[in-house]
Amino acid sequence: MQSAADTLVHQYLDACWLEKGLSDNSLEAYRRDLTAFADWLGQSRGVSLLNCSDVDLNAYLAWRYQQKFNGRSTARFLSAVRGLFQYLLRENRISVDPSARIEMPKLGKPLPKAMSGPTWKGCWQHRILMTRLVCGTGPCWSCCTPAACG
Repeated sequence: MQSAADTLVHQYLDACWLEKGLSDNSLEAYRRDLTAFADWLGQSRGVSLLNCSDVDLNAYLAWRYQQKFNGRSTARFLSAVRGLFQYLLRENRISVDPSARIEMPKLGKPLPKAMSGPTWKGCWQHRILMTRLVCGTGPCWSCCTPAACG
């Protein structure tokens, strides 16, 4: 038998699938995040998703920080919980969105992937670099002679 929180999460994720076309992986990640949040609310605060306040949500975010959750994971959680509360507001299940005043964390951009092997060897930048190394005008000019580079 599903709990009330499981039913709410299931209904919200069905709406996400219909309206946004989220992938199965995203839906499953949202389900895990929201179910864990609902469990934490019940055990630590004694409230349900429908009775959650901004104080409860901030307490959960502080707990996640203490548990050293990844920033991207927390951003995903906030995206899921914001969507859930907006859905509940739209469906007249709640009257106030507890996530309305919470800002999304600033995430750094991921570093570019390093090229290796055939990808790097075929790159025009590689050919220019190799030409400069051989003729002595590149980065190794100060540490060796042009003949040593070639």
